[in-house]
Amino acid sequence: MQYKVLALDLDGTLTNEAKVITPRTRAALLAAADRGVRIVLASGRPTVGIEPLARELELDRRGGCILSYNGGKIIDCKTGQTLVQYAFPPDLIDTVCTFARYWNVVPLTYDNHGIVTENASSPYVVEEARINRIPVREVPDLPREITWPINKLLLVGDPVDMPHVEELMQQKFAGRLSIYRSAPFFLETMPLGVEKSASLGLLLKTMG
Repeated sequence: MQYKVLALDLDGTLTNEAKVITPRTRAALLAAADRGVRIVLASGRPTVGIEPLARELELDRRGGCILSYNGGKIIDCKTGQTLVQYAFPPDLIDTVCTFARYWNVVPLTYDNHGIVTENASSPYVVEEARINRIPVREVPDLPREITWPINKLLLVGDPVDMPHVEELMQQKFAGRLSIYRSAPFFLETMPLGVEKSASLGLLLKTMG
Protein backbone atom coordinates (compact mmCIF):
# COMPACT_ATOMS: atom_id res chain seq x y z
CA MET A 1 0.00 0.00 0.00
CA GLN A 2 1.22 3.49 -0.87
CA TYR A 3 0.63 5.68 2.16
CA LYS A 4 -0.58 9.17 1.28
CA VAL A 5 -0.86 10.76 4.72
CA LEU A 6 1.20 10.37 7.88
CA ALA A 7 -0.38 11.90 11.00
CA LEU A 8 1.87 12.33 14.01
CA ASP A 9 1.24 13.26 17.60
CA LEU A 10 4.06 15.41 18.96
CA ASP A 11 5.17 14.56 22.48
CA GLY A 12 6.87 11.18 22.55
CA THR A 13 6.07 10.49 18.90
CA LEU A 14 7.42 13.23 16.65
CA THR A 15 9.65 14.61 19.41
CA ASN A 16 11.76 12.93 22.08
CA GLU A 17 11.76 13.58 25.84
CA ALA A 18 13.57 16.88 25.25
CA LYS A 19 10.69 17.97 22.96
CA VAL A 20 12.94 18.06 19.88
CA ILE A 21 12.86 16.24 16.54
CA THR A 22 15.93 14.03 16.21
CA PRO A 23 17.99 14.26 13.00
CA ARG A 24 17.04 10.67 12.13
CA THR A 25 13.31 11.36 12.48
CA ARG A 26 13.57 14.59 10.49
CA ALA A 27 15.44 12.86 7.67
CA ALA A 28 12.84 10.08 7.50
CA LEU A 29 9.95 12.54 7.36
CA LEU A 30 11.60 14.71 4.71
CA ALA A 31 12.21 11.58 2.63
CA ALA A 32 8.56 10.60 3.01
CA ALA A 33 7.46 14.08 1.97
CA ASP A 34 9.70 13.83 -1.10
CA ARG A 35 7.77 10.66 -2.04
CA GLY A 36 4.49 12.56 -1.87
CA VAL A 37 3.38 11.68 1.66
CA ARG A 38 1.44 14.52 3.33
CA ILE A 39 2.64 15.10 6.89
CA VAL A 40 0.01 16.09 9.47
CA LEU A 41 1.10 17.31 12.90
CA ALA A 42 -1.86 16.46 15.17
CA SER A 43 -1.78 17.65 18.77
CA GLY A 44 -3.66 19.28 21.58
CA ARG A 45 -1.03 22.00 21.49
CA PRO A 46 -1.96 25.47 20.22
CA THR A 47 -1.12 26.39 16.65
CA VAL A 48 1.62 28.77 17.80
CA GLY A 49 3.29 25.88 19.65
CA ILE A 50 3.29 23.61 16.59
CA GLU A 51 4.40 26.09 13.93
CA PRO A 52 8.15 25.91 14.74
CA LEU A 53 8.08 22.11 14.28
CA ALA A 54 6.19 22.51 11.00
CA ARG A 55 8.85 24.94 9.77
CA GLU A 56 11.58 22.53 10.85
CA LEU A 57 9.95 19.87 8.65
CA GLU A 58 9.55 22.41 5.81
CA LEU A 59 5.80 21.81 5.60
CA ASP A 60 5.33 25.33 4.24
CA ARG A 61 7.36 24.30 1.19
CA ARG A 62 6.76 20.57 0.92
CA GLY A 63 3.10 20.58 1.92
CA GLY A 64 1.41 19.32 5.05
CA CYS A 65 -1.04 20.35 7.74
CA ILE A 66 -1.19 21.44 11.35
CA LEU A 67 -4.08 19.94 13.31
CA SER A 68 -3.97 21.91 16.55
CA TYR A 69 -6.19 22.00 19.65
CA ASN A 70 -6.96 18.28 19.09
CA GLY A 71 -8.66 19.21 15.84
CA GLY A 72 -10.16 22.52 16.86
CA LYS A 73 -8.21 24.10 14.01
CA ILE A 74 -6.61 22.66 10.87
CA ILE A 75 -4.25 24.72 8.71
CA ASP A 76 -2.73 23.96 5.31
CA CYS A 77 0.91 24.91 5.84
CA LYS A 78 1.66 25.51 2.17
CA THR A 79 -1.21 27.93 1.50
CA GLY A 80 -1.77 29.22 5.01
CA GLN A 81 -5.48 28.49 4.59
CA THR A 82 -7.54 27.48 7.60
CA LEU A 83 -9.38 24.35 6.49
CA VAL A 84 -11.36 23.68 9.69
CA GLN A 85 -12.02 25.79 12.77
CA TYR A 86 -14.28 25.20 15.75
CA ALA A 87 -14.62 28.25 17.97
CA PHE A 88 -15.10 28.00 21.71
CA PRO A 89 -18.64 29.22 22.54
CA PRO A 90 -18.18 32.94 23.41
CA ASP A 91 -21.08 32.87 25.88
CA LEU A 92 -19.29 30.23 27.99
CA ILE A 93 -15.88 31.92 28.30
CA ASP A 94 -16.76 34.01 31.33
CA THR A 95 -18.69 31.14 32.95
CA VAL A 96 -15.77 28.71 32.62
CA CYS A 97 -13.25 31.26 33.91
CA THR A 98 -15.47 32.09 36.90
CA PHE A 99 -15.85 28.38 37.67
CA ALA A 100 -12.07 27.89 37.43
CA ARG A 101 -11.29 30.75 39.80
CA TYR A 102 -13.80 29.44 42.36
CA TRP A 103 -12.01 26.07 42.47
CA ASN A 104 -8.53 27.67 42.56
CA VAL A 105 -7.76 26.57 39.01
CA VAL A 106 -6.03 28.87 36.50
CA PRO A 107 -7.65 29.37 33.07
CA LEU A 108 -5.51 30.16 30.05
CA THR A 109 -5.87 30.47 26.30
CA TYR A 110 -3.67 31.48 23.37
CA ASP A 111 -3.20 34.31 20.90
CA ASN A 112 -0.91 34.42 17.86
CA HIS A 113 2.16 34.89 20.07
CA GLY A 114 1.68 32.63 23.07
CA ILE A 115 -0.27 32.06 26.28
CA VAL A 116 -2.70 34.56 27.76
CA THR A 117 -3.66 34.05 31.42
CA GLU A 118 -4.46 35.78 34.70
CA ASN A 119 -1.60 34.05 36.57
CA ALA A 120 1.68 33.84 34.68
CA SER A 121 3.55 32.59 37.76
CA SER A 122 1.49 29.41 38.19
CA PRO A 123 3.91 26.46 37.86
CA TYR A 124 1.45 24.73 35.54
CA VAL A 125 1.22 27.77 33.27
CA VAL A 126 5.03 27.84 33.25
CA GLU A 127 5.01 24.15 32.26
CA GLU A 128 2.61 24.76 29.37
CA ALA A 129 4.89 27.57 28.18
CA ARG A 130 7.92 25.29 28.43
CA ILE A 131 6.28 22.47 26.49
CA ASN A 132 5.29 24.79 23.65
CA ARG A 133 8.31 27.11 23.92
CA ILE A 134 6.07 30.16 23.84
CA PRO A 135 5.84 33.31 26.00
CA VAL A 136 3.19 34.10 28.60
CA ARG A 137 1.20 37.33 28.82
CA GLU A 138 -0.58 38.08 32.10
CA VAL A 139 -3.84 40.03 32.03
CA PRO A 140 -6.13 41.13 34.89
CA ASP A 141 -9.36 39.72 33.42
CA LEU A 142 -9.09 36.93 30.83
CA PRO A 143 -12.71 36.97 29.56
CA ARG A 144 -12.58 40.75 28.96
CA GLU A 145 -9.21 40.36 27.21
CA ILE A 146 -10.49 37.76 24.73
CA THR A 147 -11.70 39.70 21.69
CA TRP A 148 -10.77 37.06 19.09
CA PRO A 149 -12.15 33.57 18.36
CA ILE A 150 -10.45 31.01 20.60
CA ASN A 151 -10.40 27.24 20.13
CA LYS A 152 -9.70 26.11 23.68
CA LEU A 153 -9.58 27.14 27.31
CA LEU A 154 -7.01 25.13 29.25
CA LEU A 155 -7.51 24.90 33.00
CA VAL A 156 -4.38 24.13 35.03
CA GLY A 157 -4.05 23.24 38.70
CA ASP A 158 -2.87 20.87 41.41
CA PRO A 159 -3.09 17.23 40.20
CA VAL A 160 -4.70 16.28 43.54
CA ASP A 161 -7.66 18.59 42.84
CA MET A 162 -8.11 18.10 39.11
CA PRO A 163 -10.11 14.83 39.09
CA HIS A 164 -12.79 16.46 41.25
CA VAL A 165 -12.76 19.64 39.14
CA GLU A 166 -13.05 17.55 35.98
CA GLU A 167 -16.08 15.70 37.37
CA LEU A 168 -17.79 18.93 38.37
CA MET A 169 -17.03 20.52 34.99
CA GLN A 170 -18.44 17.57 33.10
CA GLN A 171 -21.64 17.79 35.11
CA LYS A 172 -22.02 21.56 34.75
CA PHE A 173 -21.22 21.74 31.03
CA ALA A 174 -22.67 18.42 29.86
CA GLY A 175 -23.87 18.70 26.26
CA ARG A 176 -22.15 22.06 25.81
CA LEU A 177 -18.40 21.39 25.96
CA SER A 178 -15.94 18.51 25.54
CA ILE A 179 -13.93 18.22 28.77
CA TYR A 180 -11.06 15.86 29.53
CA ARG A 181 -7.64 15.80 31.18
CA SER A 182 -4.58 15.59 28.96
CA ALA A 183 -2.16 15.52 31.92
CA PRO A 184 -2.64 15.26 35.69
CA PHE A 185 -2.57 19.06 35.95
CA PHE A 186 -4.22 19.99 32.59
CA LEU A 187 -7.97 20.04 32.00
CA GLU A 188 -8.94 20.68 28.37
CA THR A 189 -12.22 22.48 27.72
CA MET A 190 -13.13 22.37 24.05
CA PRO A 191 -16.08 23.01 21.74
CA LEU A 192 -18.47 20.07 21.94
CA GLY A 193 -17.42 17.05 19.87
CA VAL A 194 -13.93 18.26 19.01
CA GLU A 195 -11.38 15.45 19.17
CA LYS A 196 -8.45 14.26 17.12
CA SER A 197 -9.86 11.22 15.32
CA ALA A 198 -13.00 12.99 14.08
CA SER A 199 -10.95 15.94 12.81
CA LEU A 200 -8.49 13.62 11.08
CA GLY A 201 -11.40 11.87 9.38
CA LEU A 202 -12.72 15.21 8.16
CA LEU A 203 -9.28 16.23 6.88
CA LEU A 204 -8.81 12.95 5.01
CA LYS A 205 -12.20 13.44 3.37
CA THR A 206 -11.24 16.93 2.18
CA MET A 207 -8.00 15.46 0.79
CA GLY A 208 -9.97 12.87 -1.14
